[in-house]
Amino acid sequence: MATSLESQLITGAGQAVAKDPYGIVMQAQERASQKISEGVKGIAKNISDIKAAKLAEEEKLQKEKDDELKGYDDNWETNQIEVIDNQGLGKVAWGQATDLAEKQKAVHDACPPGQEGNRCRREAIIDLKSMAQKYSDQKDSLQGYVDTQKKIKNGEIDLSKAQSEDAKKILAGLNDRNSSNRMKNDDEIAELRESLNSANPEEQIGIEQQIEALEKSNEQVVGWDIPGVDKDGNAFGFMTAEDLDKANLLPVAASEIKLNFKEQQDEVLKTTKSYIKGDAKGEDFDFDEAATTYGDLITSKNMKSVFKDPLYGGKETLEDHLREHPAITNLNYADLGIEIPETDDDGVIDPEEWAKLSASDIDRVINAISDDEDLAKEVGGNYMALKTQRAVNKEMYGKDFYKLSDAEKNVRIKLKTTQNPGETDAEYDARGGIKGVQKGMDMVWDPVAGKSVAKKGSAGGADDIVG
Repeated sequence: MATSLESQLITGAGQAVAKDPYGIVMQAQERASQKISEGVKGIAKNISDIKAAKLAEEEKLQKEKDDELKGYDDNWETNQIEVIDNQGLGKVAWGQATDLAEKQKAVHDACPPGQEGNRCRREAIIDLKSMAQKYSDQKDSLQGYVDTQKKIKNGEIDLSKAQSEDAKKILAGLNDRNSSNRMKNDDEIAELRESLNSANPEEQIGIEQQIEALEKSNEQVVGWDIPGVDKDGNAFGFMTAEDLDKANLLPVAASEIKLNFKEQQDEVLKTTKSYIKGDAKGEDFDFDEAATTYGDLITSKNMKSVFKDPLYGGKETLEDHLREHPAITNLNYADLGIEIPETDDDGVIDPEEWAKLSASDIDRVINAISDDEDLAKEVGGNYMALKTQRAVNKEMYGKDFYKLSDAEKNVRIKLKTTQNPGETDAEYDARGGIKGVQKGMDMVWDPVAGKSVAKKGSAGGADDIVG
């Protein structure tokens, strides 16, 4: 059996003393030990240097990313000033709108005179008004984002941490020089025409029908040519005001969720206090009912904020919570693009498998949940119900309840929820007993029997157990 380096050194030192009473070998042994120690220090230093270098590289990359994001924010700040100075759209957009208007005027003026040209002129005027409305929508959309940003700066509303990097990039591109207009279906029509070259005769008929339909519905649209690519590497390209509204570039923290959550939790705690006193208005906490109530607060508009922003008290977010605790959502590996472990037999991510997922896979699961309104309601509702349940338990069993061991918690619960034989209601109340548990049950705790039994003279049976 191989011995450790330390054992070898000790054995060698003992032998050296026996064979070399003057210590010559011992001195050599010490020198060898010192060299080994220095060598080990060198290895440790190399490892430390590698870790430090890796950390420095990570910090460098993070700084570069932070600088990049700040650059987008700075560009958006410049864009806001541009909108304010121009009182709306700038020279490029104005010039494009003017060119289109003059083009439409030429169509109007070219219509036949008199009754014959009335329809032609009417259509030209409708097209002109439609185009003017689109530029008005473009202005309103941009102005809306500027106004929202102003409210964020003034502290009237909070920007949600759900704002994505893509959103920052798009906002950075909303400047006048990127203003653009085009025919809505031209790109798709061009792609279909290109596909005609490789299509068989039967396929060509279908493609030509598609082209004809697109040409009939083709219309002029206005917006911005956004530079750069999104998180998936796809070019942002042309975006209309409608696209911007759908993108939700400045998501607002769901303050209404915080407010409603706090109000409802306060109401639950109010009924809990009445329950402790045994009042008629008192109720025991119903987890499922609370989870459903909280889940109803979550909508497609605020569900991202529910995951990214602290809901009530502290700094923890639902996303933080999910990284540490299993998500019971019946999501399967295949739908999320996660490789199925060999030990899995059903393809579903079970609670015990959660801890084995990589950080990137957990991110994928969390994103999948926060993108699905039904799942967001279920998981978000349960999370808020858990937070309320903790508050209820602290109210009922003491603020130190969650510092106790499981065994200590059980003892505390029994003490609080069971009235001892011979103990009056006043005595039970004085030691913090929860009278709502006993109300209508006429039960007391029998330490000999190890269970709650009916009070003397009550209708309850001796074998009725509540603890």
